Amino acid sequence: MIGSRRTNMTHIAIVGAGIAGLNAALTLQDAGLSCSIYEASNRIGGRMHSDTATWMDNQV
Repeated sequence: MIGSRRTNMTHIAIVGAGIAGLNAALTLQDAGLSCSIYEASNRIGGRMHSDTATWMDNQV
């Protein structure tokens, strides 16, 4: 249509809050785009998370 303005209504869904999902969200935000992150776990970080509860004494 001539004379009409079309606004960018793009909203992106990111599945997974691991390092790749978080980086994608930051990149999209820097580009001025809107996104939502969906994570199945109760924490973010994906495989970068360390489960220190299973470490033995003095184990690093």
